[in-house]
Amino acid sequence: MIFHKIKKQMRTFFIIFKKTIEETEQKNKSHLYSPVNQKEYKLLLQSITTDLEIYRLKWNELIPLLDYTELYIIEIENDRIFHPSQNPEFGDILQNSLFNAIKTDFGHLGYLRRLSRQRILLIWPCSNNCGSIQKSLRYSLSKPIRLKEKLDIQPIIRVGNTRKLTPFSIDVAMKEAGMALHYASFSEKNRFQMYNNEIKSRFETFLFVNTNIKNAIENGEICFHFQPQFNGRKNLIGYEALIRWFSPQNGFISPEHFIPLLEKTGQICMIGHLGIKKSCEFIKKLNMLNDDFLPVAVNISPFEIMVDGFFDSIISIVDEYGISPAQIHIELTENGLLENIRHVKEQINYLKERGFIIAIDDFGKGYSCLSEIKDFSVQTLKVDKSFLKNIPFDQRECRLIKGLVALLLEIEIDFIFEGVETELQFEYLVSLGCKKFQGFFFSKPLSESRALDMAQLKTCYE
Repeated sequence: MIFHKIKKQMRTFFIIFKKTIEETEQKNKSHLYSPVNQKEYKLLLQSITTDLEIYRLKWNELIPLLDYTELYIIEIENDRIFHPSQNPEFGDILQNSLFNAIKTDFGHLGYLRRLSRQRILLIWPCSNNCGSIQKSLRYSLSKPIRLKEKLDIQPIIRVGNTRKLTPFSIDVAMKEAGMALHYASFSEKNRFQMYNNEIKSRFETFLFVNTNIKNAIENGEICFHFQPQFNGRKNLIGYEALIRWFSPQNGFISPEHFIPLLEKTGQICMIGHLGIKKSCEFIKKLNMLNDDFLPVAVNISPFEIMVDGFFDSIISIVDEYGISPAQIHIELTENGLLENIRHVKEQINYLKERGFIIAIDDFGKGYSCLSEIKDFSVQTLKVDKSFLKNIPFDQRECRLIKGLVALLLEIEIDFIFEGVETELQFEYLVSLGCKKFQGFFFSKPLSESRALDMAQLKTCYE
């Protein structure tokens, strides 16, 4: 009965996401340029190349020593707000206003072209006497745009650019700027990105992840390691489940490289369900070897929090394995909690009522608003490893840690310090009254078999 319930919920969930994933994959196939197929893209390149031949005559007259050329792809990120189907007037005015603003500032020398309703191409000649326009363009794009009388808006704009020695291939330059633009979409701070080798590597990783993640799950390339947690006496008190991808082609792929990509494409929920399932399997084996009722912490993405039915499926999986919900610690990031407070509170209360333990991961890395966190009634804080970077040598940071620990002890909330890497850090935290720890000083994340061996040992390896 439970199996059929889970199967029905999972089928409903993936139907919801099927359209989102398909749309994202289609976007990824053509994100470097606006034309929808290679034929149109080649025609676009030919047209730009022909135009540039004329422009180069002008540039050579004005800039005798033309050393290199900069190519910019400028994208209006929030153009969807003014989509023609909803706001036809504002949609056209926004694009035209931005185009004209760029033309006013750079049209006297630069090559300017509309690629789509959302994207504009700018090519700029450079020499020692006529340098880069990056700063000028950044300033120009930061100015509000007037849509109509007494209505100014500040559009969200991303820019990807590349710099090429003259002469250059327009095809290569367009793709490089497109990669930089794509990279900028993953950055919350830097929306003006220049192409470099790191971006090329990350873009190749993105293509590999987006193409192979489903097969990787099916083929068992995605697994979970378990990092032990300890008390002040170095006795084992629990684990954290950490995802690992071992690809036959690319070897180990860091979660830092593929988790953000999966969040962007909506495929992260597949990983979330897999993490709960593998943790339940591990707990069942753990309970047969160790009678200490050791919990396992599982990270949940902010994206997953917002999906209707996601937590119901978690409850069903835990019920299927016959695991006590109290042995599952749901870890949510600080920023994820505060992005949609009302919805998140409802979800947290829903899980707590069913016996799950709620923890905030990476505490101190984001907003660090204790008043907000108190409202969520979470049971555990996991203090971010960045607090320990210079402990115990930096006196200022020592005072900060001392004050933080005193506050957490005063409000009587459970907490654990992550990223403990040295004995000095461990001893200092113990002296302050800290009772729970996790980090390389005790153990790196272990495969399931080695984690189970440690459960029998009940302490860290010396």
